[in-house]
Amino acid sequence: MRGLRLLLLAFALLAGGLAAGFSYAYSISVMPGLDAAPPAAAIRAMPGTNAVIRSPVFAAVFFGALLLPLAAGLACLAGGEAPPRRAGGMSLAAAAVYGGGVVAVTFAVNLPMNEALAALGPAAPADPAAARRTYSDPWTAWNDLRAVAATVAAGLSAAALAATRPAP
Repeated sequence: MRGLRLLLLAFALLAGGLAAGFSYAYSISVMPGLDAAPPAAAIRAMPGTNAVIRSPVFAAVFFGALLLPLAAGLACLAGGEAPPRRAGGMSLAAAAVYGGGVVAVTFAVNLPMNEALAALGPAAPADPAAARRTYSDPWTAWNDLRAVAATVAAGLSAAALAATRPAP
């Protein structure tokens, strides 16, 4: 059972780190890069970016960063001994932080904003600069929250993995 717990905790940390890095990269490179482009071009580019991200690889990381710490937490709590119980609590906290700060925000805020932007279609709106500002600033702020939540969740997963070490 210890081997399974360690494996789940390690993969939870990996998925959480990848998810944190993804959101971080969007906030510091993709969105500023699109903001530097002509507004009409950025409005056309973002829906394409959002479409290609929907892939099995992305889904494995995005949902794995929620499900792996959940599974690891439950496995640790089932272990009974104190170190795994501590690790289980931290791992479940990682799942809760990620679920609330990343998954919930994605489905409640970022995806609806993406769909509204895509609904503008290929024709540029009358004022593309205003449309871009209306989308980009709030989208990026919510994505910053996702990056912080994913980073905190990854940190909790790291702490959970460290908590499984036997006391000296």
